[in-house]
Formats: sequence, structure tokens, C-alpha cells
Amino acid sequence: MISRNNLIKIFNRNLISAFTLLEILIVIGILSTLATVVVYVLNPAELLKQSRDAKRLSEIQTLDDAVRFYTFNSGTLDYGTSSVVYLSLPDSNANCSSYSNLPTLTGGWTYACKPESTYRKVDGTGWIPVNFPSTQAGSSLSILPVDPTNNNTYYYSYIPGSWVLTAKIESAKYLPIAQTDGGSDSARFEIGSNLALWESSGGGSTSTAIIATGGTITTDGSYTIHTFATSGTFTVTGSGSVETLVVAGGGGGGGGCNSMGGGGGAGGVIATTTNVTSQSYAITVGGGGVGGLSVSYGNGSSGQNSTALNLTALGGGYGASPQCGDWDATYSSGGNGGSGGGGRQDNYGGYSTGGLGTPGQGYNGGAGGWSSGGGGGGATQNGGPSGGNGGSGYTSSISGASITYGGGGGGAHAGAGGTGGGGSVGNNGSPNTGGGGGGNPGASGNGGSGGSGIVIIRY
Repeated sequence: MISRNNLIKIFNRNLISAFTLLEILIVIGILSTLATVVVYVLNPAELLKQSRDAKRLSEIQTLDDAVRFYTFNSGTLDYGTSSVVYLSLPDSNANCSSYSNLPTLTGGWTYACKPESTYRKVDGTGWIPVNFPSTQAGSSLSILPVDPTNNNTYYYSYIPGSWVLTAKIESAKYLPIAQTDGGSDSARFEIGSNLALWESSGGGSTSTAIIATGGTITTDGSYTIHTFATSGTFTVTGSGSVETLVVAGGGGGGGGCNSMGGGGGAGGVIATTTNVTSQSYAITVGGGGVGGLSVSYGNGSSGQNSTALNLTALGGGYGASPQCGDWDATYSSGGNGGSGGGGRQDNYGGYSTGGLGTPGQGYNGGAGGWSSGGGGGGATQNGGPSGGNGGSGYTSSISGASITYGGGGGGAHAGAGGTGGGGSVGNNGSPNTGGGGGGNPGASGNGGSGGSGIVIIRY
């Protein structure tokens, strides 16, 4: 039989164990929070960029010193062919043709690469065609340095005829060095006896002196892409030109209440190139409009605007529908917007026109007709009338994949949605495409909601 004192000891021991587990969980929670804060404050991705840039600056300086030393001790300027840009990229093709997206050089200029087996040698067969150890003084170089990343975006370059060496900078910390080195390319660090050679070659013709944060950052070849599926901030260091796609939220489709609702208009689409400077830009991504309800005034609601870099794409217009139980009410047209919403029809013979789109952003909605709603306008096409399809959207590969944005919602009865737009049975528009919601054809049924917008910036 267990004594009372032993029972108390067992209870206390279990209680202590329970509290110990709780304390452990609390500590784990605190450590997780601290880890998140540390990652946010230190920004490991930026620190890695800074580390690579520090190595670039050091190695390019070392190469410049080696070329100067060779020139002084050899008494010759025979260190490569003029009008040739030598790259640190290994390639079995002497003209570096295995690498896509290299800048197009000035007429008469060519690229030069060396094969994997020799490109780091210092005896004149490497990527810099200088036999460094050949002078009486020899050379401190035992191997030619190459860029830490060494791809078709980040590589070292060398041009003889006097000479210039360059390296592209990727961190905000070291970009000012590239912008104040006396050369013409504010995205690359340039050093040598004749910096003008780099500009003459055209090698910096596609360099963008921009480093930025914000959104989801991806790459596609030599492009850096910032995708904002929700609102945020685009913070730029440097200046230059960027490609921009701004898509607003799509309009909601008209609801069904003994009627045929119109399809929601697509969110406005702006695709353009604009200049940015060192500052923070607020990015607003518009939400899609709500589909019209069958139990009240059945119009959908218009989509919300999206804004970026002083550009504003207008939300898609709402799809029309009558007010339930009030068939004598004014036959409202589809809403105006980036693209216009479709008109509606009810079973008592009334119908309305489609809303107007905004020039340069979208097209008009289609008119309603007998027993059918009009299709919502799309980014590149008017919505179809009387049960018509939603207007076609705009197809872009700015994200690295071919995607269609701004399809209009289908008109109730038979209309299909434009790509990204909802179909004619109250389907929702696709998220982050700005598609319009589909109109509802039922005696009772809600219209589809519009898809949210998106902002994509590429440079």
C-alpha cells in the first residue's frame, strides 16, 4: 500500500515534469521568434551578395595589379587582340556562344572564351591572354580568378589595347563603388589604364544599375524579377529602366435572381517600361470584386485598383444584375472600369448595356440580351453580347512563364470566361490574374468574384 507521503512525492514529481515540458516549449517559442528576427535584421541573402562583391573587388584589383606589373616588366603592350572582350566564362566555343543573353557588342567587336581545361591558366592560354610568368620578374599569380558566380550575368571581363577589367556588382553596399569608379557603367566596377574601352565595346549596353528588394524575387536568365501577389514595397538602390506589369482586381459577376447576370470586367492591365531611382515605392495589389448576391441588389462589385511606380491600373467593372423583386427598377448597365462589366437581362424582358473599359487598359463589356447576360470586357477584346464570352486577356512572359492576365468574366447562360476569367455559371476569376467573375444564370445564385491583381517588375 502506498503511503500518503509517497503519493505526495509522486504527484510533485509528475507536476515538476509537466512544468519542465512547458518551460521547454516556451523556450522553443522564444528561440523561434529570435531566429526570425535575426534573419530579418541580418538579411542573409544580402550578406551573401556583399561577400561575393568583396571578393570581386579584391580579385579584379589583383588582376589589374598583375597586368600593370607585366606591362612594366615586359616592356610590351602585347597582351591580347584589340576589339575583343575576353570573359571569365569557360566555353568550348571561342566566341562564347554557349551563353545566352550576353550584351550585344558594338559592330566589329567580339567575345572570346577559353575551354574548361585552360581558362584559369596564367600562361597566356587562360581567359586573360597574358603569359604572366614570362617576364624575368615572374608573377605572383598561380591561377586566374573568376567571378564567384560566373554565369551569363555575373562574370569578369578584360579588354586589351591599354586595358580595362570589369566585374558586375550585386549588393547595395558596394554599388556606390561601381557608380563612382570613373567608368561609364554604373552596374560594373571598372579598373585599368583605359576605362573608355568598356563603353566602346558595348559590353555594358544591357547592364542595369539597379539593386532592389521587395516581393518574391526570382531570376530568368539575366533578368531579376520581383513579383507582388499582395501589396508591399519595392526599394531601389541605383537607377535605371525596368519592365513593369500592373494588373488590377477583376470585377465581380452579376448575381442570378430570375435573371441572367453580366460577367465582371477584367482588371485593367498596364505593360510598360519605366525609370526608377534610389527610393522606396509603395506597391498596391487590388483585390477582386465580390460577385453579386441573389438575395439583394444583384450587381457585382468593381475590382480594386493596383498601383506601382506611378502607374495605376483600374479595377474591373462589375457585372450587372437586377434588384431582386423590383423588376421595374432602372436597368443598370455593367460597371465601367479597367475593362467594362457585362450588361444583364431578366425574365421580364429588360436588359442593359455593358460598361466601358479604359483605353490602354481594357475593353468594353458586352450588352445583355434575351435570357442572357453580356460578357465582361477583357484586356485585349470586348466582351461578347447576349450570353457572350468574356473578352480575351493579355499574355505576357515577364514572370519567366507565359501567363494570360485580364480575361473577362463570361455572361450568364452560355458565355465562357476569357483566360483567367470566370465562366457563365458564377465561377470566380483566377487569383492574381485580374480575371472577371462569371455572371450567374440561376433563379437564385451569386455571381463569381473577380480575381485579385498582381504587380511584376523585371530588370
